[in-house]
Amino acid sequence: MTNDELKGDWQQIEIAGHPCYTYVPPQPSEHGYTVLYMHGYYQGVPMEHPQMMEHFDRHGLRVIAPLTRRSWWSERICLDFDPDITVVDYLMEEVLPFLEKEWQCVPPRIALMGASMGGQGALRLSYKRPNIFPVV
Repeated sequence: MTNDELKGDWQQIEIAGHPCYTYVPPQPSEHGYTVLYMHGYYQGVPMEHPQMMEHFDRHGLRVIAPLTRRSWWSERICLDFDPDITVVDYLMEEVLPFLEKEWQCVPPRIALMGASMGGQGALRLSYKRPNIFPVV
């Protein structure tokens, strides 16, 4: 599967002044399951990985992929991302409300997925908030 063969719809949007990619498969899951994809240090995105896209389509998974630069998905201010809000606060205060409003998706129907820097961020976030993010 190449990017030209993707069946769903990738869009770049902005949430609270920060870019995010969203993906809606041709037939979203009736359960509203969503993947919050946390990129690695070099900011790769799922659309660069056809195998991932096949799974998203097959299982009807919507995806949101915030672009947070080299933030390490931490609970500390990262000037490369934003001088006023941590990445974790951004996820909790901006991205999760977006998912609820736009896709009617609330925890625990949100799975965390990440690569490299994003993988450690996904694990750390799930360890600290297991009731919100029980799936990694």
